[in-house]
Amino acid sequence: MPQISVVLPVYNVEEYLRQCLDSLANQTFEDFEVICVNDGSGDSSLSILEEYASEDERFKIISQENKGLSGARNTGMDYIKGKYTIFVDSDDWLELNALEKLYNKIIALDSDILMYKFRFFNQDSEQYSESVFTNLEVIDASLENKNFNYRDVSDILFKISHAPFNKLYKTSFLREAGIKFPENLNYEDLYFFYMVFFKTEKVSVF
Repeated sequence: MPQISVVLPVYNVEEYLRQCLDSLANQTFEDFEVICVNDGSGDSSLSILEEYASEDERFKIISQENKGLSGARNTGMDYIKGKYTIFVDSDDWLELNALEKLYNKIIALDSDILMYKFRFFNQDSEQYSESVFTNLEVIDASLENKNFNYRDVSDILFKISHAPFNKLYKTSFLREAGIKFPENLNYEDLYFFYMVFFKTEKVSVF
C-alpha cells in the first residue's frame, strides 16, 4: 500500500501534462501512486499518460467519458490506496521535494488536513506571484506547528484558500467524512473544502 495517493484529473492538457507528470515521477519521496483519470480527452493527453504508465508502475490510468473536474476527482477517489491523498491539477506541478516535506509534516502532527503554500505562474510573463491567499498568511502564526479547527479561525473562515490542490488529506478521514465533489455545480471546491473543514479538529499549515 503506498503512503500517498495522487489524484490527477486529466482533460485536454497536452500542452502542460508532461511538466506535471515529470514533477511527480521525479519526487524525492517515492512511496506513492498517481491515479490518472482521463476524463474523455480528445487530444494526445491519453497517449502521454500511457507513455508514463508504461515506464513507471506508480502511474495508473482510468479512462471515462467526460464528467468534468468534480466527476474526475470523484472517480479517482474511488481508487485510492494510499494512507494520504493529494489532489493535483494536470496544468500544475510540484517542487521535487514537495511530497517528502508534506508527508513528514503530516506524520509529525498527525493532522487530518495539511494545508500548504502555493504560487501562481504567469506563462506570458514567466513570473510567479503569490498573495495572503496563496501563502496562507491570513492564518495566525501562533497556529503553526500545531493542529487547529475551524473555530480557531472563525474570523478568517472565508479568507482561507479553499482550493483542493494545496492540501494533503488523511485518507481514512476523507472516507469517514464521506464527502465527494458535487458534480454539475459551480464553485465545487468551496463545497468540498468547507464540508471537510467543518468535520475535523486536526488541521495544520505548512
